[in-house]
Amino acid sequence: MLDVLVLAIGKNEAIELKSFKNMIVEKINSDIFIKKKYFHTIWPFMNNLPGIVYKITVDDEYGKLGCGDGLLNIGFEVPDKVEPYWLREVSENLSYDFTSLCLKDEFRQEFERLLNEILNSSSIGTLLFLCSCQSNDTEIIQGTLEIGSFIEMFVKGRIYSNICYIVAK
Repeated sequence: MLDVLVLAIGKNEAIELKSFKNMIVEKINSDIFIKKKYFHTIWPFMNNLPGIVYKITVDDEYGKLGCGDGLLNIGFEVPDKVEPYWLREVSENLSYDFTSLCLKDEFRQEFERLLNEILNSSSIGTLLFLCSCQSNDTEIIQGTLEIGSFIEMFVKGRIYSNICYIVAK
């Protein structure tokens, strides 16, 4: 089961995010510096940046458990999949932590609108995106991706669990 988390970097107060077709957006913290430290030992980079963290779920059986699995096709296989070069270079032990994730078509438009709203609320126009599940507890950060490229990768199953993505306008 996955936690789908988005951090609006530098945002002082949570914005009201409503009317997202079956998606539930919950703010995890209400203060820029005080976050519930769910991942403080695993994800120190994400937890030490100031901002508001949002958890995204869907109104389904997974959402009732606080998980975002309903948004995704998990373990989605893409025949022409080209993994990031650094993913091939990690130890075999860690490679089992990475599962290909594909945003379901039915949520694409609303999810893109949601990320753009969060991006626009960030004081530096940047967010962190993380789909976290049980892993070997190694922090891995993917460098900056433009929002359009990130969404295309997500739709094509080229976003992976347990990798934190930096997404910008």
